[in-house]
Amino acid sequence: MGGVVRLFDLFGKEKIDPLWEYTAAGRIWHVRVASETLLLGENRDPETKRVEFFCLDQRDGSEVWRKGEFGDGWWIGIEGIFNGTLLLHGFSSPDLPVHRGIIAVDMADGTKLWERPDLVIQGTDGTNVVGHPFASSAEENLAISLSSGETLGVTGQLASEDFAAPGDDVEFPDVLEESSGVGAALRARITSFIEGREVAGPLMSYVRRDRIALSMHERRPDSEETEPHFRHSLRVLDMESGHTIFKQVLDEDIPRLVPDPFFVYHDNLYCIRERRTLMAVPFGVSRDRFPAP
Repeated sequence: MGGVVRLFDLFGKEKIDPLWEYTAAGRIWHVRVASETLLLGENRDPETKRVEFFCLDQRDGSEVWRKGEFGDGWWIGIEGIFNGTLLLHGFSSPDLPVHRGIIAVDMADGTKLWERPDLVIQGTDGTNVVGHPFASSAEENLAISLSSGETLGVTGQLASEDFAAPGDDVEFPDVLEESSGVGAALRARITSFIEGREVAGPLMSYVRRDRIALSMHERRPDSEETEPHFRHSLRVLDMESGHTIFKQVLDEDIPRLVPDPFFVYHDNLYCIRERRTLMAVPFGVSRDRFPAP
């Protein structure tokens, strides 16, 4: 936990280790930025049918809070984060996964602030939560107080239907062929590296300054052709030398390709190993902190 560990091999090339790791009891389904210093995660245990939400300090991975008593404990999910408040949604029924209900939780300590099972969240009007009465044919939406959950009145057009991450934007990888930061020499080296491997789907890449992160799925040779399984791995390369400075198998055996396999926020790359361990990997200074060439 804490600072960066740096290793050097006989040839002097620098390697990096994770800053920290956080392992959940079940499977980590979602991770998102909650504030400049906090991460929010969703941990589901399919065997016990229980879900917990956890909040971590981005700096060292320490657990700020972990709660699992919202809604019915399973049929519940993350709607978004708005002005320091986590907004959760329920479902109309297990066999009809239509969102229903709003639960507001204080991101600082995980305390439930209020609950409105009669509404479906629509977004925000910039200050308040906007909801619509479930199964109502009326066209108007209602402005709901973020602090108390009380109905303030009818509201018009939404300012936003999304819940954007606070601060700097969270960045996701692109398909390698579409990445603008990969030169011909490095692209050729990557092509030679994957030659002879049964790669499934596109290579996903993210470039920042002098580093590139690559996510790759390889079909396992012991899996059936009709039901293929995959090995999912992540590498970080130094773009000048072409050396691998970090590598990690994220999943040894998975039945499907992983979308959005990692994301970068500020100076860290975040990824999930074996579906239950969140890792923070140092990735260098944010690209927008450098002057334009």
